[in-house]
Amino acid sequence: MHPKNANRVEAIKSGIYKDLRSVDDATQFLSQVLTTHLRNEIMTVETEIIKEQESLQRMEDIKIIFESPDVFIAAAALITKSFYIGKGDRNAFFDVILSSDPKTIPDLFRKLMLVTKQEFYGHKIYNDKVCNTMNVCK
Repeated sequence: MHPKNANRVEAIKSGIYKDLRSVDDATQFLSQVLTTHLRNEIMTVETEIIKEQESLQRMEDIKIIFESPDVFIAAAALITKSFYIGKGDRNAFFDVILSSDPKTIPDLFRKLMLVTKQEFYGHKIYNDKVCNTMNVCK
């Protein structure tokens, strides 16, 4: 566990280093190693769950835009929500269009035109500091 001698000397001074001479020492050492690895594994899973939850929340925000009856309410939703190009919101927007029936989305043409603009009546649509909508236009 201590690849360098200096690390081992430091561990001995701090009391972390154990010389396994009894079953109790081995049990304590293994429980500490297991606890450390289990904590790291749980934190990794927790981070993945948080990212997935944020992704689902973004999808809910985007669905609000599609369920709005016209472009003006959709624009209000885009302006009040955190809509980014760089975080994948724009791609999620198009993924929802591709995965659903376009005939069921009201005022789809004007909503598509809305995401090609940076502003709507003086209000910023995207929350990115540097926003390039040319890729959307293409």
